[in-house]
This record gives sequence, C-alpha cells and structure tokens, in this order.
Amino acid sequence: MGDQSGIQAVQWNRDSQRGSSRELCRSAGLLKTIEASGQRLFFFEEAGYDAYIETSPSGNHHWKTPLWIPSIANQVDHIIFMPRVSSHVMGELTSGMKLGVGFLREDSRRVFHSGGERFFAMHEEIAHVVCQHSCRMNMNFL
Repeated sequence: MGDQSGIQAVQWNRDSQRGSSRELCRSAGLLKTIEASGQRLFFFEEAGYDAYIETSPSGNHHWKTPLWIPSIANQVDHIIFMPRVSSHVMGELTSGMKLGVGFLREDSRRVFHSGGERFFAMHEEIAHVVCQHSCRMNMNFL
C-alpha cells in the first residue's frame, strides 16, 4: 500500500519537510489497522526526493513539464486505486479521479494545481502514467 498526503498537510522538497503522511495516517487511526493486516506500507515522501522517476504521458497531453512519480511504480505488479467520495476547491466533486495525485512529487503537484482548465484532463493523465509504469512488468502476459 502506498500514499502521500496532500500538500496542505505535507510539504517537502530536497532540503526540508513539513508534515508526514505516516503521522497523518496514525492520527486518523488507520496505521495500526494497516500494519496489523500485514500489508507493506509506503509513504512516498519517506523514500526521499531522488526516489522519483521522470515520466510523461504518451501521445498528446496537457503537461508542460515532466511528471515525477515514485520509482516504486516500476517495482510493483499492480496498482489499485481505491476511490472515495471527495472534493477539491478547483474541481468540485473529484471522487476517485484525484487518487493518482498522491503519486506525484511535490513539484509535479504544484504544476498540476496550476493546470487551470486542463485540471480534469491532467487528472486522467496522472493515472495513465502511473499505470503505464506498473504494467510494464506484465506486458508479456497481455
């Protein structure tokens, strides 16, 4: 399992960090339950700034700069997005669309949040990029 909390609660870059996804998970009462289930748990910012890989959506897309996603996306067999009802000040009801944003490094999140009218298209492109990386391991079986 993996996640990274939103930039309103966790802000970090190469040199500093404010907030912690692990601590937010603990304070929400989820950490103990997840650990008890025996799942491997990854909070992406804990691996550090250089544990991310540069990538871009294939074909035409709305990103002016590359996206940075955790390199662990290349090490897993599957990525399962577990949607929840949620909203966003820029996107009203976002539900499960917003889940891929948790994979983005801080700098890519800031680019995404300045996407303006491209906001919804960029949501979809994040999910495509993340899944492209995890699916590479299984391409021979398709």
